[in-house]
Amino acid sequence: MKVLRKIIIWVIAILAILVIVAYLLPGNYQVERSITINADKEIIYDYLCDFNKWEEWTPWSEEMDSTVTMEIVGSCEVGAMQKWEDKTGNGQLIITKIVPYQLIQYDLSFYDGKYTSVGKMIIEPQGEEGFLITWSDEGELGYNPIHRYMGLMMDSQIGPEFLIGLENLKKLAEAQPDYPDIEVTEMQVQPALSIKGSCNVTEIGDKLGEFYGKLMVYMQRKSVEQAGPPYAVYYEWNEDGTTSFEAGIPVSKEVKGKDEILAGNTPGGKVVKVLHQGPYGDNFISHEAIQKYIKVNQLEMAGAPWEVYITDRAAEPDESKLETLVLYPIK
Repeated sequence: MKVLRKIIIWVIAILAILVIVAYLLPGNYQVERSITINADKEIIYDYLCDFNKWEEWTPWSEEMDSTVTMEIVGSCEVGAMQKWEDKTGNGQLIITKIVPYQLIQYDLSFYDGKYTSVGKMIIEPQGEEGFLITWSDEGELGYNPIHRYMGLMMDSQIGPEFLIGLENLKKLAEAQPDYPDIEVTEMQVQPALSIKGSCNVTEIGDKLGEFYGKLMVYMQRKSVEQAGPPYAVYYEWNEDGTTSFEAGIPVSKEVKGKDEILAGNTPGGKVVKVLHQGPYGDNFISHEAIQKYIKVNQLEMAGAPWEVYITDRAAEPDESKLETLVLYPIK
């Protein structure tokens, strides 16, 4: 009995020491990993803020665990949420703060909020062309002694996974073509002649050629000169594959229209602008870039987008040398 009593006393003493030591340990934890990525900050930011793209680079995915069911609500905005459930429980990640191209902050929770932490992804210039991406997570450990000891292992458990994700992100971002240079500027209006119409999206090229031909004939008849490259305003892209648009040519002076030939002005005002270089068929890349820029910077559209065809395709057979201005009006 004396031996048993001594054993119990020693066990109690050891447990007491462990509890006392636990309360001397830090009451919070922080995990942080960084990597330098030599790519445009817009590309990097797009991968970080869009939950739909996390599957491509984060170390956690449905592919790793077939029991996971994932739900995504919103994208690149405060309040956007990623929720999941698996055989071990549930969790969610909610974006709480965004500084475009600089910071994404989120709240992370597991098991209906039993465990919570705050994560950050920071983008900082590094050298002439690179950006330092820092991914961190920090949380409170509370007064549970077991949690205090677990805090000692958080860096070794989470840190390597953060680094794997950052290395995946680096490979993806550096493999992407350069992001188009986006500019917010003012476009001056000028006299123009135009024709409105609609067609299937596959017929846009032919239809534009037809309309520009009619406009040129009318301009010659009215002895008015072309004062800039032709343009097209795209009013609607319909689910049935058709589009409504207006094809126009700037002219040197005001002139009256007739029948389908409309007299007016070119679009103008405050715009978000991108110079697209390459085939017309790839213009969607520049359109998507501007749309993301408008959303991320919380700008408001003020009308239909338009394109200005700087290079005459008939005079330049090399499609890689074609230049097209893509413009979105904003308030």
